Amino acid sequence: MLCCCFYCVNKMNMYLKKMKRFLIAKPSTSKTRENTENVEEVTPDEASPDEAPPRKKNKQIYNFNEKWLEDTAFKNWISKREQQAGSVSAFCKICNCHILNHRPALVKHLNTIKHKQHATAISKTTSIQEVLRPKKEEELQKRAELKLCAFLAEHNLPLMLSDHLIPFLATTFPDSPIIKSVKLGRTKAGNIVKTVLAPILTDELVSKLKRTTFSIIMDETTDISVKKQCALAVIFFDGDELVVHTQFLDMYEVTSGKGKDLTDALLNWLDNKKIPIKNFVGFASDTTNSMVGEHNSVFSHLKERVPHIACVKCSCHMIHLVASKACLKLPRFVEDFLRNVGAHFNRSTLRHEKLKELQLFFNVEVHKILSPSVTRWLSLEACVNRVLEQYDVLSAYFRLELLEDPSKITEDIIGVLDNKLTKIYLEFMSFTLEQFVGGFGKKH
Repeated sequence: MLCCCFYCVNKMNMYLKKMKRFLIAKPSTSKTRENTENVEEVTPDEASPDEAPPRKKNKQIYNFNEKWLEDTAFKNWISKREQQAGSVSAFCKICNCHILNHRPALVKHLNTIKHKQHATAISKTTSIQEVLRPKKEEELQKRAELKLCAFLAEHNLPLMLSDHLIPFLATTFPDSPIIKSVKLGRTKAGNIVKTVLAPILTDELVSKLKRTTFSIIMDETTDISVKKQCALAVIFFDGDELVVHTQFLDMYEVTSGKGKDLTDALLNWLDNKKIPIKNFVGFASDTTNSMVGEHNSVFSHLKERVPHIACVKCSCHMIHLVASKACLKLPRFVEDFLRNVGAHFNRSTLRHEKLKELQLFFNVEVHKILSPSVTRWLSLEACVNRVLEQYDVLSAYFRLELLEDPSKITEDIIGVLDNKLTKIYLEFMSFTLEQFVGGFGKKH
């Protein structure tokens, strides 16, 4: 009986040893709490020297690589931007966010759904520069309008012509889309000339005058308007084109026509344009006392402020004065005869038709009879030559006129025509005035 029990006990122990590894002893909650309360807190200073504290990993810092800005995968959306801490990091312009300065981080951000959505939206959006950029058709339209306005101004044509010129061109060239798109009337043409072309051309001319010497031609208005105006033309050598230019400079209002006021207005204009006064080397005008007189004239005041300036009087005025004074020695009836003949045919269509019939009968050139100018004696040359050309025709015409419509002036004209010295005087005047005027007078 004892042997049997001993055998059972041994077998049970062997079984327990085999199952011991599968059995986990769980301490009770109360005992665990008690053990926790009994454990004293150990500070790092009181810790055993054999037990070392765990090591912390060093955070690796990456720098921005400038080559990323040239990389085809990143350059369209990456930029370099400074953070609040002062460090420089990569910045996504599309997503508006900072990225770690590490290539794998950039690649990871590139493949995110957020970045792809933003990139797709931006690719379908038109930029502001593209919206504001004028189209080629608009540029050609503006260019055509500018050239048309410049053409009208250059050839002294009325701006009112633009109201009819543009429709005419549109019907003449129906296959031109540029002409169809041009919208130009008298109001727009006037504004383009005054506010666009004039400032640009004036600035270009002023910039050239700042770099070279020049001479100014001045003349004040002689019309019957209330406002007094002063016109300026400039002569200068263009170093870019290697030619001498004579161009209109400006026209401005003046308070009076006195020499000092005209001088002050001219120098103030040059000062406002910041043109060096040392480049102003010549002055030209007509021969009036207010312009080139010895005292209190424009040139005398300019000479005080610009000592190196030279004055050139108008050659036409000078020759006119010389010829006019010299011809006073001739009989007065010659000049009166020329003026009476010119006045007889002036603004009379019927008289011109009668004269034309006689010109065809005498087989001479069909030309009009010219009237001499009141203020320019040199214009008599053309009148003298025309009367000599039509001398026989005029004799026959005024004899018929005396029969049909007799008058004292017609009798006087016939008397001068019958005078043998008249043709001699006219031949002398034609030869002499040709020597005075020459090719210059015929050209101008």
